[in-house]
Amino acid sequence: MTGRHLGAIHTPAPASIRRLEQVFGLVAAKPETDWLEGIDFGAGPDPMLGNADAGCCVEVSAFQIARIRAHHVWGPDSYLPVTGQVVSLYSARTGYVPGEPATDLGTDTAAFMGWWATAGLPFGNPAADIDVIGWSRASLFRTPMAIDLAGPVRMTLALPAALQDAPASAWADAPGTSADWEAGSWGTHSVAAGAQRDRSLRVVTWGETVWLHPEFALRYWVATDVAVSRFWLTTTGLAPSAVDWASLAADVSGLASA
Repeated sequence: MTGRHLGAIHTPAPASIRRLEQVFGLVAAKPETDWLEGIDFGAGPDPMLGNADAGCCVEVSAFQIARIRAHHVWGPDSYLPVTGQVVSLYSARTGYVPGEPATDLGTDTAAFMGWWATAGLPFGNPAADIDVIGWSRASLFRTPMAIDLAGPVRMTLALPAALQDAPASAWADAPGTSADWEAGSWGTHSVAAGAQRDRSLRVVTWGETVWLHPEFALRYWVATDVAVSRFWLTTTGLAPSAVDWASLAADVSGLASA
């Protein structure tokens, strides 16, 4: 199978970025949360949003997160990302030039998250990216709690070479044990995770959604990054009462130019 690119360059979050439970306190995950229900990610002229031709998966997952949040805050189809927006941002952030493969080098995850948390995505709405003001991180164990509170989150996966020619639906199965199933042997990919139930996570990638097999997530999960939106948390009523918004914004102070 061709036309699917990886492009996440994983860099750990800087020390200033706190874990989700340090920001919001310990909150038990709900039995089930699904922010992806009712959204057709396969619709439109280019459901892959440029990721068929370039390694812009970090940018794609961010724009999908903005789409999901807008769906729930402003209504169905209130914001639909387009390939031009994604590729323009990828080019601006990394120097990618369409049609020049040598410039298709991928996106540093920490640098992108630092920029996103301070600038928000430029998708044309006056409330840019629903007022993202901070960045937090979550362990795989706490990712369901992150989805419950923050809605969709960005997740990094170290994919195996065994899946290079398989559809994303194969991620719903337990991984194999041969050498080509080694984590990262294909490369590192960014997805939007927007649902959780029974220790399983549902992600958006390449214009489709799939529930990850728990063993798949355990083997290939690398990081969960949360672009914290005060507007999202207050509008949905999900914000814990003790959130220190000023401290959260201070965590990312100085990262915008990274």
